[in-house]
Amino acid sequence: NTTQSGNIISTLTNDVNVVNSTTVSAFTGLLREIIQVILYLLLLLSISPYLCLIAFSSSIITVLILRISTNYLRKYANRMQVAMADFTNVVQETLNGIKIIKGYNFENKIKDKFHEKTQRYYRSSIKFQSIISLVPSLNEIFAILALVVVFLVGGNFVLQNKMRAEDLMLFLFALFSIMSPIATIVHNVSQFQRGIVSTQRVFSILEQNVQIHSGSKKIDSFENRIEFKNVSFGYNSELVLKNINFTIPKGKKIALVGASGSGKSTVVDLIIRFYDPTEGSILLDETDIREFDLKQYRKLFGIVSQDIILFNDTIRNNILIGNPDATELDIINACKVSNSYNFIMKLPQGLDTVVGERGVTLSGGERQRIAIARAIIRNPQILIFDEATSSLDSESEKVVQEAINSTLKDKTAIIVAHRLSTIVDADEILVFDSGQIVEKGKHQELIKANGIYKKLYSLQTNGTSIQ
Repeated sequence: NTTQSGNIISTLTNDVNVVNSTTVSAFTGLLREIIQVILYLLLLLSISPYLCLIAFSSSIITVLILRISTNYLRKYANRMQVAMADFTNVVQETLNGIKIIKGYNFENKIKDKFHEKTQRYYRSSIKFQSIISLVPSLNEIFAILALVVVFLVGGNFVLQNKMRAEDLMLFLFALFSIMSPIATIVHNVSQFQRGIVSTQRVFSILEQNVQIHSGSKKIDSFENRIEFKNVSFGYNSELVLKNINFTIPKGKKIALVGASGSGKSTVVDLIIRFYDPTEGSILLDETDIREFDLKQYRKLFGIVSQDIILFNDTIRNNILIGNPDATELDIINACKVSNSYNFIMKLPQGLDTVVGERGVTLSGGERQRIAIARAIIRNPQILIFDEATSSLDSESEKVVQEAINSTLKDKTAIIVAHRLSTIVDADEILVFDSGQIVEKGKHQELIKANGIYKKLYSLQTNGTSIQ
């Protein structure tokens, strides 16, 4: 939750591409150049070790230049990749929030922000490329100086009959020939610095510790109850749930209510094992849920949340995410139970209608009902509705609520509710405040208790929406 999705996208695309282009692809060519250097070096040593020593005295300076430039190359390469991740994130946020940006005339601010990020990339790229170009140039200058010295010394040897003229010419030919592969090696070593930075960024994701570990115990059914025992949880150091204790019996409808930030949705995340408790334990039929095989455990649940995610695919395929092996009859039954069948059949392609990115071609109520169908087709033993109607208008809410009520027959249900009128018939209502359960009971019992629940219910029935 702390890493921006744009940064992850940039790492998995841009950084992976850099690793491929600067390391993997260049490695084959580099190996070829190294073999050429070794062969030419052996030839030079066989002709004159003394001239060979003079010729490669410049390599000391080359190594020194590479050593100094490497630190700068990595620094600017890192800035380039970070800047690229930043403007990728800006682009993604802009596309996701394009209506808000246009509605608030925020285009110029976003354009300035994008310009700032691209300028950072541009400046770092210029500095990186300047060093990349400078290193081979300096290397060639010193190599030519060494070549001139070899020519003068070798010519003197020929005049003194210490060396044959044809050997000197062969030596010079080999020396000229070795300069090109050496220049290529120096250039590749410089380019590798960016690849090293990108590799570190890629592995920073691949090597992240797995927070949720799967158990080994098999599970295919829910028999008795889910129980929270002294559960506390915090995203960082601050606890958002504090010593929570409650039980969800099989077949019962349990509602979680309270103001925003009170811990309701966190309870749901812990049940599904998106997170594990900081303290305490959650038991399913007297077994800690951390002991169960994670995939088998999650098959017990059907989830409908407030923020519905539909993929840019057909309605059919979005529903089949809940159960890829479902038959056509299963899909139709799920649509009918979720009150989505009629509106789907009115669409031009019916179940084969493509809904667009995040289901943009559908209304909020229609998306919600498809999400309910997706949960139903899974045939779950436990249904979770996390504020599934809070963002809908009254008419859509009524249709969706009817769909929810249809799905709850003979099911265990956990309902996180914002609108309390939707959970008055729950078997038990848990009232959260500041990460603790402060009240529990049936609707009428809580009204008579004249506590927080009655206050929240009165506010809503008087037409005031609480946050």
